[in-house]
Amino acid sequence: MGSQPLTTTAAHSPLREVDWRGLSKGCATPKRGQLHGVQANFSSKRYFCCGHFVQDRYYLGVIYNQQNRRKKAFKVFADIINRDFRGNPETIASIKQLAFINMARIRYGVQQYTKAAELYERLPRLANHWSTSLYEAAWAHFMSENKEYKALGHLLTIHSPFFRKVWVPEARILEALTYYRICEYEYVEEILDNFKADYG
Repeated sequence: MGSQPLTTTAAHSPLREVDWRGLSKGCATPKRGQLHGVQANFSSKRYFCCGHFVQDRYYLGVIYNQQNRRKKAFKVFADIINRDFRGNPETIASIKQLAFINMARIRYGVQQYTKAAELYERLPRLANHWSTSLYEAAWAHFMSENKEYKALGHLLTIHSPFFRKVWVPEARILEALTYYRICEYEYVEEILDNFKADYG
């Protein structure tokens, strides 16, 4: 998944503390698909005391996940959630939210749908990534047994005026699938007709 802009406050600039060559290399190398050479950079403790350590740990978890080393990835993301970091509080909070989402995706990927939904739902209301967690939690509930109404609850929240600026057209398809499963066929037809009218 994509990362968020990684920033630091002017009041605490870690310019003297960060190995910028290593950090730059660490961020650039995964884009070329060379994952093994990056781990040493993001695993190093030399970033621990600076404002970029939380970002480094997040990238490390993403790399482990790309390598299908799910247990290691899950452990890194859990560590991000449970640890205190120095740096921009908003950036740290955003990355902690992404860590929850990545843990949930790992659970979802091994068909642990109930556990995935629980992790998605640990994101606080109004969080930066709340809409993402709601949509993906809806899928987790849909894939579970007898959780269709929980899925619909999340989907209706996404369609509420609060998220009018959030564009998740796929949520309509999931909503139609959920209504189909519970035999509410009139809703299915209405949703699909509106979807075709809106998106062609």
